[in-house]
Amino acid sequence: MIHKWLNADRNKLTRDRNQSRAKGNTTKFGEFEQLEDKRLLAFVSFFNGVTLELTQFIDDGDALVENSTGEWTVTDNAGTQTFFVSPTNLIVNMLDNTANQLDLMIEMPHAGDVELNLGDGVRDVFFTGTLNEIGDDLTITAGDGIQQVTLTGDTAAAMIVRGSVDIDLGQDFDSVFSNAGVTTIEDDLFLTNVNEFEYSLMVGLPGPPLVPGDVTIDVSGEDIESFLIPLGGATIYGDFTYLGNVSIDNVDLTGAAVTGDVIVDLNLGNPFLGSAQNVLVDGVVEGDVIITAGDSNLGNDNYLGGQFLGNIVSYTGGNKVDTIVYEMDGLQAD
Repeated sequence: MIHKWLNADRNKLTRDRNQSRAKGNTTKFGEFEQLEDKRLLAFVSFFNGVTLELTQFIDDGDALVENSTGEWTVTDNAGTQTFFVSPTNLIVNMLDNTANQLDLMIEMPHAGDVELNLGDGVRDVFFTGTLNEIGDDLTITAGDGIQQVTLTGDTAAAMIVRGSVDIDLGQDFDSVFSNAGVTTIEDDLFLTNVNEFEYSLMVGLPGPPLVPGDVTIDVSGEDIESFLIPLGGATIYGDFTYLGNVSIDNVDLTGAAVTGDVIVDLNLGNPFLGSAQNVLVDGVVEGDVIITAGDSNLGNDNYLGGQFLGNIVSYTGGNKVDTIVYEMDGLQAD
């Protein structure tokens, strides 16, 4: 009986389908659109319960990633898509060689880490939120190509990172701009392969108790002229270390207050560039000051001023004529 009922039902379905086809019936099981007429968002997402990872797989223009509703949303030329989670951590992976700009707009509190993987190629990154606060660590990595990272957009709040900041922008001339306001980093700051750093920042916390935060800038893996440029000075509750490359290094710590040591190693200056290497330390350094200048085509120019409160002020020059202006408490020596 059961077998007969199933066969009867199957025959009915078969007959109905054949009749519909014979009559030219156009009834469909749902509506379908041509794929080429349907634009797809350029990002896919993966959420493991803690971390939301957004990966760009199509070049569909500049991307805005923001959390104004408490949930992360991506907007590009294809439209806007909201990912219905409020994750602890956020990862954004950009497609190589698209030159798409990435805006990260933090409007609501974000408790955990932010990781941006910029890929190869030209890329601009702006932090444009009216809160602009990261609850833990910020990590930015990139490959070949010219990348620029602006930590505070023109109308954004000054950036606050409750953990550490680690930025490695790969080869070619890359820049990080602090822009308006003081960027506050409550742990350490690491910059690798960043050839231009325009800064106004506080690293570590004064306490009590004091929370130390070191600054390490390492361009030793490149051969491009590099610049450290103060916008509003720096307060560093720890050590400052600069590792130069085989081109020309320009290190300017005007107005800096450093509770630890200042260590600068300029490496070798490029013998084919017609400019001297430069170190300018004009602030308050509570630890030691140790400068290794290395060889340079036109020597090295140095200004050491302000207050040095440590036990050692050491300078090691190169194979050319180096100039040191040393000025403390109104006394000047060349």
